[in-house]
Amino acid sequence: MIETQRLDPERDRFRISCHRDTTGLERSIKQVGCIEPVLLRNREAPEIVSGFRRVEAAKSAGIERLPAVFLPEETGDADALIIALELFLSTNSPNPVEQSLALRKLEEHFSKEEILGRFFPLLGIEPAAVIYRRVRAILDLPESARQALADGRLDPVCVPFLDRLSETDRRPAVDLLLALRPTKSMQKEILEYLHDLTIRDDVPVEEILNDEAVQKILARKPANLPQQRDAFRRWLKTRRFPMLSRAREAFEQTRSQWKLGSEVKLVPPPYFEGRQYEIRFAFRDPDEFAERLQKLEKVKNEPDLLKKLWE
Repeated sequence: MIETQRLDPERDRFRISCHRDTTGLERSIKQVGCIEPVLLRNREAPEIVSGFRRVEAAKSAGIERLPAVFLPEETGDADALIIALELFLSTNSPNPVEQSLALRKLEEHFSKEEILGRFFPLLGIEPAAVIYRRVRAILDLPESARQALADGRLDPVCVPFLDRLSETDRRPAVDLLLALRPTKSMQKEILEYLHDLTIRDDVPVEEILNDEAVQKILARKPANLPQQRDAFRRWLKTRRFPMLSRAREAFEQTRSQWKLGSEVKLVPPPYFEGRQYEIRFAFRDPDEFAERLQKLEKVKNEPDLLKKLWE
């Protein structure tokens, strides 16, 4: 047994767990005590190797003593870290922040090649260099982003896009994603467009998001979240691709003037680049076929309306 006051969870060089709730553990320790001993090293100045959450929960519950086991004195830092990692992984599936934390600690003792080949499979990470950079970058993100990655509100796929932003730009970008709660693909798209705008327009993310139109969108009630996301996405695309947006708007106006209805589709060239358009329609009998052709004949008889596509 050891007095909990002698244990300091802030001495955390072997800690892997983070952003995990200890409420249930604290309740369990109050009811039945701490069954599993904490693992320590250095009897003179005890240092936690495994059991950080148990110590925190015991301190919060007012438990004065905990069962403890000490590693042999000759155990080195690298071996102690491996033991801590293996014990953690035996009962936990690491979240993205814990994966990043483990990587950073392993870097103090092992080469990149050894971490990729030996430890990434244990952590459930694909052993690829590009993934290595992504996992490593997580600890450099704002606390709000790390918390959101840990609890699943942000997807790890967005990490490289956040990493491309400056430190001052990351926080407002993360706040935006947490407010809109977009899908994984939309998270990537939003971050990519924001980064492009900061480069092209030489403005910070915060200034982009302070645009009056954006503030009106974000001011809508949370019940309108899907509409908020769609409205912001349209605004962002228009800001990022103004010429494409104008071309699309002109095309839609022309298409409505053609009055083709829903049965005949007028298809523009990809990204409105080029001069080739397509007409598509389906029919079930000769009468429907004649009806579709009749609509196109009306457009043919109005050359000025037809020419608008190429103006």
